[in-house]
Amino acid sequence: MMVVGRFVVVLLATACFAWCQKAPERPPNFSPETETFPLWEHGAPGALGSGDQDIPTITVYPPLDGTRTGTAILIAPGGSYRMLAANHEGRQFANFFNGMNVTAFVLKYRLGPRYHHPIELGDVQRAIRWVRAHSEQYGFGPDRVGLLGFSAGGHLASTAATHSRSQRASGSRRVGAASIASGSCLPTDDSSRRSPTRSRLKRRRRRSRRSSPTQAASCSTTTCRRSTAR
Repeated sequence: MMVVGRFVVVLLATACFAWCQKAPERPPNFSPETETFPLWEHGAPGALGSGDQDIPTITVYPPLDGTRTGTAILIAPGGSYRMLAANHEGRQFANFFNGMNVTAFVLKYRLGPRYHHPIELGDVQRAIRWVRAHSEQYGFGPDRVGLLGFSAGGHLASTAATHSRSQRASGSRRVGAASIASGSCLPTDDSSRRSPTRSRLKRRRRRSRRSSPTQAASCSTTTCRRSTAR
């Protein structure tokens, strides 16, 4: 009985301590409920109608406890550009980031066969600008925005990351993009090194041969020997 009594006392003391703790203050505009907004108030450019499939939207998932890390993530679900896996590649990952006090946004972009490139790219670039424009309202820095994509959404994320020049021309800043389609994180800084293409490698070889006549001669001799042997 004494052991049980002590256990009950410990439970009561723990409950009283938790009840007396002050709850964290929440921003005045905090709302745990999700909200969905159209990316364009007066219709999206290139829209072929006014139906649900013609209106790209963004859904806000604020952290449940109201605290913020100053960081946000924009999520582009996949679906082969024919449908959107908005639940397991959208809402569930938004809730995952909410658990780390990160504000999440889920994008609904326009799909084929009704729409084709570059309509989808325009939707995700508009979403990036929309998120940054509302950074103060939702409590994160405009320079602390990530872009996460799955499958077709991953293709969109990587495309948006490598088209930073067009984003800056339209008033957008850099955004770090993680593409699940390729499994890589791509910076959008134009000064970052790009992977050498086949044509670039050929130009490098030509320059090296011009700068080194001996090497060029040996290479040409080797090539001739190989061709003669064949």
